[in-house]
Amino acid sequence: MKKLEHAIAYFEDAIKESDEIIAECSEKLQKELTEQQKHFEVALKIMKKWNGEGERKVGEYTGSHSR
Repeated sequence: MKKLEHAIAYFEDAIKESDEIIAECSEKLQKELTEQQKHFEVALKIMKKWNGEGERKVGEYTGSHSR
């Protein structure tokens, strides 16, 4: 498995497990962890796009430095 595929699997597991953990925390900590989980979800979407999973939107970064 490639490094990116390992990272994708890690983030998917972390997001799933965080749902269970968040439910057991105080309200204040739930809010903080939920915000953190949103960042994980964004990172996961980006990694999946880099890995060729999902579609790129018009104007989205493609790795090219030309303008």
